[in-house]
Amino acid sequence: GVVVVAAAGNSGGSVIYPAAYPTVIAVSAIGQNNLIASFSSRGVQIDLAAPGVSIYSTYKGNSYSTLSGTSMAAPHVSGAAALLKSLPSRCDSDNDGSCSPSEIKTRLEATATDLGTPGFDILYGSGLLNIERALTQ
Repeated sequence: GVVVVAAAGNSGGSVIYPAAYPTVIAVSAIGQNNLIASFSSRGVQIDLAAPGVSIYSTYKGNSYSTLSGTSMAAPHVSGAAALLKSLPSRCDSDNDGSCSPSEIKTRLEATATDLGTPGFDILYGSGLLNIERALTQ
């Protein structure tokens, strides 16, 4: 019953595990221009894209730093999944009163903003995470 979100990897090559597992939401990274980051892994396993370039974040030594990577993109999707989990009316397609991991994944994919080639593609998956659309449509 747990939603698993994972960074796709930063090699520019194939999606790494655990992101490559079909039950995991694999996240690629985009920059401010909404284009795939050159380092972001890619492949049919990609489910969603999220901001992952020049992200201001906590850092070792009790400090902050600007970082880039799919590990900076994945938390955007994790937060969106947690928010949806708390609002079953937005993703409970089988009307059992809660959102399963597959219902959350389906909702996030269905409401993503399409980028790149129309429809699913190996760079952005279903597109850019769009939590506003997931909560309102």
